[in-house]
Order: sequence, then structure tokens, then C-alpha cells
Amino acid sequence: MELDKIRQEIDAVDTKMKALFQKRMELSYQVVESKKQTGGAVYVPEREQAIISARSKDMETEYLLEYQAFLKQLMGISRTYQYTKLVGASEALQKIDFNKEEIMLVFPYRPENNSLSMALNAIALANLTVKSVETVMENGQNTCYLCIGGDFTTELAKAAILLIIEENK
Repeated sequence: MELDKIRQEIDAVDTKMKALFQKRMELSYQVVESKKQTGGAVYVPEREQAIISARSKDMETEYLLEYQAFLKQLMGISRTYQYTKLVGASEALQKIDFNKEEIMLVFPYRPENNSLSMALNAIALANLTVKSVETVMENGQNTCYLCIGGDFTTELAKAAILLIIEENK
């Protein structure tokens, strides 16, 4: 198949994915509205892992890891969006000065739950930059010191910070 034809097919797939993505985000909005009323957590790692496992069962081995990464990224985007809807009600964010050029976030580093990876994905999604990152062992626990910079006044930036705070409690 010629490259132009392949690219046309990719464009067609991307167009279909766009509509599905929009629908998924609309449903994410409904989820966060429900969670506002029930007090449910945005991030439920056990549920996400169960979803990834269930959706991956019949995936071809050649694409399995990439598909799982795709699902994790998609879920992270959905969670970040949900956090944008919770920014105004967050007590944790009230303690942060968003007029600074840099913000230092300190949280337990747990490689088994991808805490640093989730934080970096949220930072990238919010168009923030990583100024420095360091993990150190303190009192028998790994601690991550993550310094980020950028425009913290946007809802997306605040949502990224809220994601990092909430998902690393």
C-alpha cells in the first residue's frame, strides 16, 4: 500500500477516535459530577487496573504493551479533566501560591503505583515544565521532590497539581 493511502486510512481512524474521545470526556464529566455528590475518589487504582486487564485480554501480543500504555494515558487524561472540575472546591490547593514561577511538590515515591509517571504525564498535559526531580530515602520511605514551573493560573495546571496531591496521599 502506498504511503499516501496509509496516511488517509490513519486520518480516517483518527477522525473516528476523535468522536469517541469526545464521548468519553462527556462521560468523564458525568462521572466527576456523580463523585462530587458521593464524595468518591477520582483515582481508584484497583478499578483502573481491572479495566486495563479486562480490555487487554484479547489484544494481540505485538501491541499489548502499547495498548496498555494507551489506556493508562487515556485514563490519566480523563482524571486530569475530572480534577479541573474539582479545583474550586479543593482545600489542598488553597494552600498553594499560584503566582510563583515555581512550585515544589513533595510526595511519597512508590514505583509500584507509577506515582512519578502519573505526575510527569499530568505536568506535560498542563504544559508545565519539570525544573528538577529528586527521590531520596527518608525514614525508610522514598520521597519525591518535584519542582515544576510554568503558568499555574490555568485550570489545567491547577488540576495537574491537584492530581499529584490527591493521588499521592
